[in-house]
Amino acid sequence: MPPSDGAPSAFVAQPIFNQTGEVDLIVALQLSFNDINEIMGVKTGMGETGSTYLVGRDADGKISFRSDMTSAKPEYVVGYNITTPYIEKAMEKPDALGHEVFTDSLGNRVIVAYSSIEVFGKPWAMIGKIDDDEALATAHAIKKTGENATSQMISRSIGVAAVVAVLVIGIGVFIATRLTKPINNMVAMIKDIAEGEGDLTKRLDDSAHDELGETAKWFNTFVEKLRGIIVNIASNSSTVAGAATELSSTASDMAHSSDTLSNQSSTVASAAKRCRRI
Repeated sequence: MPPSDGAPSAFVAQPIFNQTGEVDLIVALQLSFNDINEIMGVKTGMGETGSTYLVGRDADGKISFRSDMTSAKPEYVVGYNITTPYIEKAMEKPDALGHEVFTDSLGNRVIVAYSSIEVFGKPWAMIGKIDDDEALATAHAIKKTGENATSQMISRSIGVAAVVAVLVIGIGVFIATRLTKPINNMVAMIKDIAEGEGDLTKRLDDSAHDELGETAKWFNTFVEKLRGIIVNIASNSSTVAGAATELSSTASDMAHSSDTLSNQSSTVASAAKRCRRI
C-alpha cells in the first residue's frame, strides 16, 4: 500500500551500510506537508491576491508544487505540475534571485519575487507574487493625489496669474494716464500758441516731482516769458499808436497853418497888384 494512501508526500531517506559496504537497510522519514503549508499559507501583509509557495522538480524532471496554493486554483496543491516563465527562471540556476513583473498562469499581471533554495541537496524555489494592481494601489492613489494636487496648483496658479495680469494692466493704464495727460495738456497749449489764439495766462500742473513735473515747470517759465514779451509789445504798440495819433494831429495842424499861410499869401499878392495899378 502506498504511503499516505497515494497522496503526495515528502520523504528523507538515508541508507545504512554494513561492514562490507553493502546496504543493510534504508531509514526513511516521511515529512508532513501540513506544517509547510501552514507556513507558506500565511498571508500577513500579502493583501487579497498575494501568496507564497514552494516548487521543485519531480523524479521525471517536471516542476511541481511542494506546498499548496489553494488561494489561486483548487488544483494548485502539492504534486501538481506547473510551469510559468518566472518559475522556470527561479529554477534555472542554483543562485537564482530576483523580482520582476510577469503574466501568471491565470493571465494576470503580477509582481513576482523568487529565490532558489536547496533542500537535502535538491533544487527548490520559493515564489511570492501579488497582482500589480493591488501592489501598486497605494502608488496609484499617491499618483492620483499628486495629479489632483498638481491640477489644483495649476488652477490656483492660473487664478493668481489672472489677478496679477489684471493688476499689471490696471497699473499700466494708470501710469499711461498719468504720463499721457500732462503731455497732452502741453501739446494742446503749444498748439493754441502756434495758432495764435493761446491763453498765455494758463499754466501746466508742475506739482509732480518727476521728469514731467520738471518739464511742466520750465514750459510754464517759457510761457510766462512769452507772455511778458507779448505784454511789452502790446505796451509799445500803444505808445507808438499814441505817438502816431499826436503826429497825425500835428500834421493836421500844420496843414491848417499851411492853408492859412496860403490864404495870407494870396491876400498879400492881391494887395501888391492893386498898388502897382495905382
